Amino acid sequence: MSDLEQEIVFVMEHGPFAPGDYPEDLMRWVDIKGIKGRYSPTISHPFTNIVGVARLSEDNVVSVIEQVKRKFDAREQVIGWMTSKWSTPSSLETHLERAGFARIATGEGYALRNLNHSIEPNPKVTVRKATTDDNEQLKRLYRDAFPMPDNMIRNMIALRKYNKVQDYFAYLDGEDEPVSVASMSFYPNTKVAGLQGAATLEEFRGHGIYTSLMAKRLDDARAAGMKAAVMQADVTTSGPIVAKLGFEKYCDMDVYMYPAPPEDDGH
Repeated sequence: MSDLEQEIVFVMEHGPFAPGDYPEDLMRWVDIKGIKGRYSPTISHPFTNIVGVARLSEDNVVSVIEQVKRKFDAREQVIGWMTSKWSTPSSLETHLERAGFARIATGEGYALRNLNHSIEPNPKVTVRKATTDDNEQLKRLYRDAFPMPDNMIRNMIALRKYNKVQDYFAYLDGEDEPVSVASMSFYPNTKVAGLQGAATLEEFRGHGIYTSLMAKRLDDARAAGMKAAVMQADVTTSGPIVAKLGFEKYCDMDVYMYPAPPEDDGH
């Protein structure tokens, strides 16, 4: 496996746990051996409070899962657990389900190993980087296009100056305000860009906006010296799109939640 290939695999799995000097009122690390994890001291959400990169054995997997449960039960918070083909033991997902976790998201890890892409943006879409003056627009788009809870959005924006994530806006001809948002970051000490958080307001979907945002971010990544890009895509939405754009699927990447959310009884 080449050095770049090793970096791709590493960033694909470690992306949510990028190191940084984060204020404790915004983010803290989960200090449990055999996993990586982060959480907010004030927010209860499985994508804010999440663990992964499990390197466990059949001998300790049950005890580590119980440690995680006790930690977040004591905080009265939910926790997400991200799994992939690199998680160990191979029976991890079975152990999570037995412990009361439920799968809430089914994703796929994708990578593009050549940033000299041939992706054609829609000429009716303009993409620009967001600045700190754009926080109200960021809040609007993350709230309405994803949607995302307000407390999670405020936490995410406050973390921007620490995790070096760059947001992007997309404008459609004839619209004064941005109609879509996406983000990108560079994992420290690698040549791999991480693509995150793309969402378009429902009434503007189907205009090639996602593709235009992708082309701009990849161009900027290449200009910054990156050699590859990775992302986690939803199997029903962004996955089929990025596969057509030349990205290669590496693995399934699912998220489990504890306590399990209430079952939808259809009422």
